[in-house]
Amino acid sequence: MFEQFERAEERYKNTIYAALLEGEERGEARGEERGIKIGEKAKELAIANIVRKMLNRNRPMNEIAEDTGLTENEIKQLMR
Repeated sequence: MFEQFERAEERYKNTIYAALLEGEERGEARGEERGIKIGEKAKELAIANIVRKMLNRNRPMNEIAEDTGLTENEIKQLMR
């Protein structure tokens, strides 16, 4: 009888531990996804800032496109 109780308790602990690990994995995945999105947005803002500075210094559009990797249409959108 006592052995059955011990086995049941062990199964319960294993179930809880498995759920904990799954929760950690989900949380890490969500955090990683959010971090990537934040990083991408920061990169976009930094490039937009650089493009605006280049435009204010009257750099030719083709040079800005070459230096930033943006198309001329993307640069024109930033000018708005």
